[in-house]
Amino acid sequence: MYDSLLVKVANETNVHVPKGFSPNGDGQNDKLFPILVGINTMKYFRVYNRWGNLIYEVTSINPSMGWDGKFKGANQPMDTYVWVVEVVDVLGKTIKKSGNTILIR
Repeated sequence: MYDSLLVKVANETNVHVPKGFSPNGDGQNDKLFPILVGINTMKYFRVYNRWGNLIYEVTSINPSMGWDGKFKGANQPMDTYVWVVEVVDVLGKTIKKSGNTILIR
């Protein structure tokens, strides 16, 4: 018996953050976190509300981490939130990115 597996190697370093997430406890898209490609270190990932208040921050690459749509234990409303991230890729280059994400309830 034989099997095969196609493996694609990315020739890029990048940070991808979803345009939306739905923290409703169904186990799918419940947390907002950056998807890292070719990244060695994450200095920070921050989420701000529309008034510029910092409502989430993490400083390590950990797959179980991510913003769960809460601030100080309270569910945040459906809205657009701004994120910023700073990482260091495998070649030592610092990458800073920002964007926005919609919280869907």
